[in-house]
Amino acid sequence: MVMKLKKMIVKQPRATEEEQLVLTLTRRFEAVSNALKSADGWKLYTEKDNLHWINPKAKAHSRAINYYAYDNRDYSELNNLLNRISKREARMREEGYNLEGVKSFNRNAWMDLSRESNAIEGIFEDFDYDLLDFRTKLRGQFAVDPKIQDFDKYEYYKMLLGQICQITENNDCVVVTGKKSQHKLKIETIRHFIAFKYIYKCAKKDRKGNRQITASEFIDVIQNVASLLSGTDLVPFRSDRARVDGAPWTPVDGKDVVSRLEALADWFADEKQSGSLHPIEKAAIFHAEYVRIHPFGDGNGRKGRILTNYILIRNEMPTISVRQQNTQEYFDAINKAVEKHEIDDLMEIFYKAVYNSALKIDECLDYIEAHQTPTKNVDGETVENTQPKPKIVEKTKTC
Repeated sequence: MVMKLKKMIVKQPRATEEEQLVLTLTRRFEAVSNALKSADGWKLYTEKDNLHWINPKAKAHSRAINYYAYDNRDYSELNNLLNRISKREARMREEGYNLEGVKSFNRNAWMDLSRESNAIEGIFEDFDYDLLDFRTKLRGQFAVDPKIQDFDKYEYYKMLLGQICQITENNDCVVVTGKKSQHKLKIETIRHFIAFKYIYKCAKKDRKGNRQITASEFIDVIQNVASLLSGTDLVPFRSDRARVDGAPWTPVDGKDVVSRLEALADWFADEKQSGSLHPIEKAAIFHAEYVRIHPFGDGNGRKGRILTNYILIRNEMPTISVRQQNTQEYFDAINKAVEKHEIDDLMEIFYKAVYNSALKIDECLDYIEAHQTPTKNVDGETVENTQPKPKIVEKTKTC
């Protein structure tokens, strides 16, 4: 009887590769559908243009269900603007224009981001515009940044952390002398600015080498940003319960923080999962999931906004700043993304911020062309550059 049964099993035809693929896709579709239904996501699944999973292997009952829905939008206007700016910068460099003004604009944008990001969390910094070029005013206290070709992410992080400790040791502020006045910069502003320097350099390094970051490297970046913002090496991940004041949702349980963060890093590093997304979509999905995880005991909002800029810079997007005056709109978008899995509003905030930053860079190039004489004429001959040298304020001291 046993022999007959074995023969019957052997004689049954095996499914072809195509049939196996259909069966696999069918089961996967059913699993996703059931997970959505059990997670009250069926409405999103049927009404939104896109539904993106960060961890597609998550089971319906798992705490790791993390998906985000959004409608298609037209990025052609933004993409055309960024392409035009890129070509314009290349042409101006070839013609011999001095584009240091663009770098200065970017540093001012970092300082503005630091001020606005801290203000959203209730840490207010009121300084004059002439103090925005933070690195210039504090250049005597900063070591020279390494060049991209000599750049090591970990060594750069250690150097910046050492600078934070040296500048802020036994002080709660740094006095900077501007054109007409002195100002006390809060320690939080200094740390935020330096953390942004770190992610900017890391993103530029990856972009220049055209390399894809690994999940473990991205975890390192997240931890290093946390350390620079706190001024302490190796800030631990949260292991207890957490709550967000005024939010209608609760962050993930402390015991799930590491696994959820690892899943987020895997998603970010996996081109098959996130590589096809527009950078703004990728940044919005990351930001929502990072806030949902709330991986650290404090400062998750500021860390998340810095890391969002890291994603944008890696994808050749300008830096963005969420304005303190738009705090409620930003919080409403976060709540909608985390509670209802819809990120359209958050994407809209990021889209407007990127577009406005691009317009400002374009205006900066307008100013340079209007006030400079290029160093090369149409025949390629070198001519005198009449741009005045920028004034540098050297006087600094700690308080």
